[in-house]
Amino acid sequence: MRGRGSVTTGIYDEASASVFPEYGNWAAGFANANSGTIRNSYANCYTASRFAAGFVNTSSNEISGCYALRRVTTLGAGSASGFSEAASGIKNCYAAVSNGYSANYRIEKGQIHYEDCEYADAFGVFLYPFSAVAGENCYVLSWSENYIKEGQTVIGAKAVTYRQLRDEIKMAGLVKAKADGSDTKTFSRLLGPVFPFPKAEGLVQYGDWPSYEYVGAEMAYFEVYKEGSASYSVGFYNETLGLDTLKDDRKIFLDGYSLLFNEEYIDMDDINVQNLIQGSSSSNKKAYLSWMDNNTGGDNNVSSATNYLKSMYNLKDNNGTVFKDSQFKGNLTYYTNIGGGKAAFEPDSVYGDKPVALNLDGRDGRYYFRILPPAAVVTNAYVEEDSIYQELNVFVESNYRDEGGGQGAGASVEKSRTFYYCPHFAKSLIGVGERPEEDGAPVELLVRTSRQLCTLGFENIAKRPNGIDNYYSYTFRQELDIPLGSDNAYAFYYSDGAPMTSRDGRPRQNYRWFNSSIGSQNSPFTGTYLGDGHKITGLGAWSGGPTDLPEFSNMSRFNVNTPLFGYLSGTVEDLTIAASSISGGSAALCNNASGAHVKNVIAHDIRLRPNNLDKPSGILAGEAESTVFEDCRIEDSSVINDQASWLGGAVGKMYSGSVDGLTLSGEITVQGRRAVGGVIGQILSNKEVSLSRIQMEGTAEISRFWQTTEAVRTGAFTMQPD
Repeated sequence: MRGRGSVTTGIYDEASASVFPEYGNWAAGFANANSGTIRNSYANCYTASRFAAGFVNTSSNEISGCYALRRVTTLGAGSASGFSEAASGIKNCYAAVSNGYSANYRIEKGQIHYEDCEYADAFGVFLYPFSAVAGENCYVLSWSENYIKEGQTVIGAKAVTYRQLRDEIKMAGLVKAKADGSDTKTFSRLLGPVFPFPKAEGLVQYGDWPSYEYVGAEMAYFEVYKEGSASYSVGFYNETLGLDTLKDDRKIFLDGYSLLFNEEYIDMDDINVQNLIQGSSSSNKKAYLSWMDNNTGGDNNVSSATNYLKSMYNLKDNNGTVFKDSQFKGNLTYYTNIGGGKAAFEPDSVYGDKPVALNLDGRDGRYYFRILPPAAVVTNAYVEEDSIYQELNVFVESNYRDEGGGQGAGASVEKSRTFYYCPHFAKSLIGVGERPEEDGAPVELLVRTSRQLCTLGFENIAKRPNGIDNYYSYTFRQELDIPLGSDNAYAFYYSDGAPMTSRDGRPRQNYRWFNSSIGSQNSPFTGTYLGDGHKITGLGAWSGGPTDLPEFSNMSRFNVNTPLFGYLSGTVEDLTIAASSISGGSAALCNNASGAHVKNVIAHDIRLRPNNLDKPSGILAGEAESTVFEDCRIEDSSVINDQASWLGGAVGKMYSGSVDGLTLSGEITVQGRRAVGGVIGQILSNKEVSLSRIQMEGTAEISRFWQTTEAVRTGAFTMQPD
C-alpha cells in the first residue's frame, strides 16, 4: 500500500480550499496508530501536526519493508519523526525525509507554506531523524535538509549517504526500481525517470524524492551545421532521452558532446552551477567538471576545469571571428523536438544566451546548451584500456532549497552527476552513474564527421597506448559523406577558440585535417569499417587554406599525402573514396593489406603520384597478402611515376589472396618504370593469387617507360607478368 499527498491537522475552509492549523495532536503519512501488520508499503507525504511522523506514529506490531519520503513538520510543543514517533516492531525500513518545526504552517489554495521552518531542535520541540525507539536493520538518509553530523547518534536507525542508500543498502521486502522506469511515476522534471532507492516490490512509486545528489544536467551529442555563408544551427541526440534533432542533409561545422542544464534547476536558490555555465566568469571551485586525462607522461590522472563550458556565442567561424563579436549576426538557431521546427538563438545579459526548448524523456523543458571542453572530447581524449567510455563528472556545491522554500541548516553539500560516453564518435550511448552496457562494448561505433574519422589515425594511437587503440578491433559504420579537402565545412577552431596549429612543420591531426592513416605496422586495423555507400573525399594535401589568419601563417598545405588506412587486417565494405590527389603516398585505400577483406569499395577520381621508388603502389593497396578484394570498382583514376616500379591500377604488389570481381571504368592510367599492371603491378610467382571476374568499361592506358599498352572497352584485360 501507499500513502501520498498532504496529511495535517487543522480546520479546512472549503471556500478558500485552505487549511488553517490547530494544534491537533497526531498525524502520520501512512497510519497514525497500528496494531496489525504492515509490509511492503510507503508514504510520500507532507505531514504536519503537533506529533508528526513520516509513516506511523505508534505501533504494537510488525512494520517491515516500508519507507517514508518527503517532509515531516511539527507545529510546536511536540515532535517530528522521519519514520515513527514511538512504534515497536520496525525492521527493514528507511526514511528519506526532511523534518523540522514551523509555527506558521498552513495550506492555502492547495499550496503548502512554512516560511519559518527550522531544521534544528527548537525549544519544546523534538526532531527524530528516524524514530524515538529502536528498529532492526533500519536506515535514515542524511542529506542537506536532514543533515546528520558524523558520529551523531540516531535513534532507531543508521544514518547513510544518498549513494549508500541508492547502491549499497539491502532490506528484505524492498527491491530496486525497474531500469526502464515502468514502476516510477515522478512529477518534477528535475528528477530522473527511475526511483533511485529501494522500493516496495510490486508497487508503482508515485511522487518525487530527495534530490540530494542530483545535478540538473543531461548529456547529449550535438552537431553544429553551417547552412549558409553566415548561418549556423544546432541538432541534438540522446537515444535514452528520446532526443534526435540531427540533420543528415547539412554541412557539419562542429560536433561533440554537450551538457544541457535544466532552467528550473538553474533558477533554484544557491545552486552554484551558474558559475559553470557562464561563458566568462571567474573560476569558482563550487562548480567544476572532472574527467580522466592522459597528458602527463602517460599517467592517467584526473583533469578538471571550471567555467570551461562554452556556448554557441563562444564559437569562431573559419575567418576567425567570434560569433559574439559579430553581435550574434548570422541566424543562429536550434533544431528542437518541440513543435517540430527551429528555435532562434536569443542573447542573454547574464548567461550569454537563453535556454532552448527541448523534450527530454517525454517531458518539455528549457535547457542551456553548453559544449564540453576539447580536452574531454576531441581526438586525443582519454578512454580506459578495457572500455570505449570516458567518465565525466559534474560537481556543484549547493545549499539546496526545496520546493517548499525550506533550506538545510547543515554544511553546504557537494552534488555530483557522473556520465559515461564515447567521446570520439557520433551518437554514443550515454550512461548516468554507470557504463551504458555491462560488457562496455556497443555493436557499432558511428562516424559522421572528419573529427571522428581523424580519431582513428595512428598518430593518436601512438600518443594513447592505453585507450584509443581499443578501437582498432571494433565495427564502425559511416552515416554520412565525409569531405576531408578544402570543401570541408568543419571548424578551424574548436569551442575554446584554439586553432588547429602545426606540429613538426605540418598541421597536427586532431579534429580537422587528416594527417595519419588508420592502423600502423605495430597496431593494424583489425575491425570492420562499413561505409554504407557513403563517400570519403579529399584525401591528400591541399593548399589555399586559412593562410591569412595568424595562427595558420606557418602552414602552406593542409592534410598529408596519406591513404585512409595504413595497415589493414580487417574488413572494409561499401565505401567510396573519391576526389583525392595523393602525391607521395602509395595508395588511396591502404598502404598494406594483410589478411584483409575489401568488398564493394569504389575508388573514383583518384590521382596517385607515388614518390618512393622502392615501394609498391596501387589505388586500393600498395601491397597485399592473404587478402580478398571482392566486387570493387575503380573509376577515372591514375597511378603515375615514370621512375617508380610495382604500380597497379588496384594493387602494386600482391603476395597471396584473390581479386574476385573488379571493374575498371572510365579513363584508367597506370604509368611507371617496371612491373606495371592495370590490375596488379606484380604477382610473386611463389605465391597463390586468384583473379576472376575482371571487367573493363572504359579506356585503360598501361605504360612502362619503354612500352605502352592501350585497351578500349574489352570484356577482360590483363598484363603479361614482368
